[in-house]
Order: sequence, then structure tokens, then C-alpha cells
Amino acid sequence: VVRTIEQQRKKTMAVSSVDGAVVVLRVKDRAILAMVGGIGVGVSTLNRAFQTKRQGGSTLKLCPYGAAIERGATTSDICIDQPLSFSMPGNKVWEPKNYDEKYGWRLSATDPDEDRIAETPLWHAFATSRNICAIVVTSSVGPENVNEFCRRGGIRSRQDDVLATGIGGAGGVTLLELTNVYATAAAGGLHAEPRVIERIVNRDGGTAYEDELYIRQVWSATVAYQLLSMELGVVQHPAGTGHRLAKYAKDGI
Repeated sequence: VVRTIEQQRKKTMAVSSVDGAVVVLRVKDRAILAMVGGIGVGVSTLNRAFQTKRQGGSTLKLCPYGAAIERGATTSDICIDQPLSFSMPGNKVWEPKNYDEKYGWRLSATDPDEDRIAETPLWHAFATSRNICAIVVTSSVGPENVNEFCRRGGIRSRQDDVLATGIGGAGGVTLLELTNVYATAAAGGLHAEPRVIERIVNRDGGTAYEDELYIRQVWSATVAYQLLSMELGVVQHPAGTGHRLAKYAKDGI
């Protein structure tokens, strides 16, 4: 198996310009169990797990919904999924769109597009990654509050206080930061910084260094639970953007 993986890695390095990164955190204490910074140092020594920043995009939609739930919203609240237009400085107009440029949702996958319903529950808007609803929610709670919710969860990179922050388009984040935000949700709202070293033992068996773990409650357990429920809908609902991963989803996250 190891030989096969290594052969595939070399083949990929030879023919592909695509690169990526992986971070695996242990939720209970944020120990970094695995980190892959790219397909190989023969291509690049840059560690894309924490040395580069990219716009979070839809992965950061967790934050506007979390900020809204903190302020009393529920996953069954309704968003009107319809075209929007915003006046911007310099006489410019911003007209955000959903990824598929369609609006509303269908009760059944067999329903025609003309039967789409604009009144969309927040859980469904999250599961299907509707940009419009994420922006509407961001507008209702304020982009500054969305970013503050993100910071508590583990995003350390600066995000601008603009509506685009609701769809992850107001600043770059590292994969390590992004992974930690989701770990905060999985831990019931408990946050800790990712850890590379837990303990160093000297040759005599004594502890030369031990990392001090600092865990604090940054989101309520109720908010975190509702976010987890919405995340599960992404892979379990037939219309969810991650439904193809449903076979990997268990009874919990």
C-alpha cells in the first residue's frame, strides 16, 4: 500500500500543476495529528497548510449563521432567496448571485424551476450554500459581528467588515485557521489554539517541556450544536452541496 501511494505521488508530481494541503486536528485538545503542506518538496517547499492564505469562500458561511443564532435566530427562520443589489462607493453596484444563478428552492428534485419557492429556511440555505441568504444574514447581524464570531472560533487573519465576509470573500485565511473554526463547533463551542508539541521528554525520562493547554468556551454549546446540525445537512440532505459524501457521514460529526 505504501509503495502504491508513493508511486501515485510521484506520478501526480510529474504531470500535475495542482497542489493542496491537509490539516487533521484532534478536537478535544487541538493536537495537530497530520499536516500536509503540498504534494512534495520537489515541487515546492511552501507549506500551504499555514503559510498561505486563500479566501475561505463558502466554508466561512458557518460564521454568519453562527452569529445570527447567537442573537436569537433559529435554523428554521426564513430567508427570501431573491436577486439583490447594493450601491457601492464610486457609483458602483454589487449584485451578488448564487453559484448556479438560480434562486429559491424546490420541494422535490423533480419540480420544475418555475416552482421554486423564494422563502428558504436557514438550514436549507446553509445545506445548499445559497450566497444570497448568507449575505442577507450578514446584513441583519452586521459584518463586524460575523467577523467577531469567526475570531472567537479561531480565525486570526484580518477580515474586512463588509457584506462579502458572509460568503468568505473579505480576506484570506489559512487552512489551519479554517480547520480550527470547525473544531470549535465540533467541541461544543470550546476553543484552543492548535498544538504542534504536547510534551518533550529528556533522555532520563523527565519532562523537559510541556505545552500548557488553554481551553475556553467561546460559543455556547447550544449555538455549536445547531451549527453541527446544519453542517450535517450539507452531506445528508439530497440537495446538499456535499451530498456525495453522505456515505461517509455517521450519526454525528
